[in-house]
Amino acid sequence: MGKSVDGLIADLVRERARAEQERRAAGVLQAPVEAGLALELEALAAVLHDSGPALAGQLLSAAVADVWDSLSDRQLLAATGACRELLERERG
Repeated sequence: MGKSVDGLIADLVRERARAEQERRAAGVLQAPVEAGLALELEALAAVLHDSGPALAGQLLSAAVADVWDSLSDRQLLAATGACRELLERERG
């Protein structure tokens, strides 16, 4: 396909992913980051035609998935148990 159509498709896919992420989002997480990192995130978001918070959420989701994949069996059991406890505490 041509560059214009490829760009349009990429934008549509990105927008769909962002909308899906926002739909699934349970809340907003605020995390302190170094000023330089915040600047880099905003610059990347501008280049990728995304918002800083949306890109941060996508990057955090990818990083968390990578961490889960890297856990040993023992760590995986502990983390799964911690998730279960947090969910039970949330339910009251």
